[in-house]
Amino acid sequence: MTQKSILTTTYNNYGLNLYLGQLDDALCLCVFDNERSRGNLQQLRTKYRLETKECESRLLFEAKAQLDEYLCHRRTAFDIKLLKTGSPFALAVLDAVSTLAYGTCASYGDIARIVATAAHARAVASVLRHNTLNIFIPCHRVISCNARPGGYQGGEMIKNFLLKLEYEHLVNLQNMP
Repeated sequence: MTQKSILTTTYNNYGLNLYLGQLDDALCLCVFDNERSRGNLQQLRTKYRLETKECESRLLFEAKAQLDEYLCHRRTAFDIKLLKTGSPFALAVLDAVSTLAYGTCASYGDIARIVATAAHARAVASVLRHNTLNIFIPCHRVISCNARPGGYQGGEMIKNFLLKLEYEHLVNLQNMP
């Protein structure tokens, strides 16, 4: 299916306000409704030379359903087709971050060592700052080497919320008889 615009919708549940977008048959956008993230939407429009069109599609409906399940502790991984964009380095970073297991964290340096060398930790942070698929590509699981949350498009409060959500779910699963 080829389309002439990025189909978009909003997700406003559990204190998260997100823009979701679809290009062809893949999710291409999951960004927070804030000034920092709007630039990422504009970059996507420019890259593909497309406008956005507010619309509900089957794929966007499924993305919302998977977000609901994740936030209600009924999903620990997403299985929706994603359209990742960027340089070969950026794609390698996004792929590495995508392998981080639910409830775990890695430092920017850890990710840098996977895709290049530890000296590239700032470049990893830069890639994640422009991640257009937040939550689906779990950049909230990447923290500073001093165990501080580090930056996040949704802000530190949202990053801490997502980390706590995953941690508490894992603890509850471990404490079940």
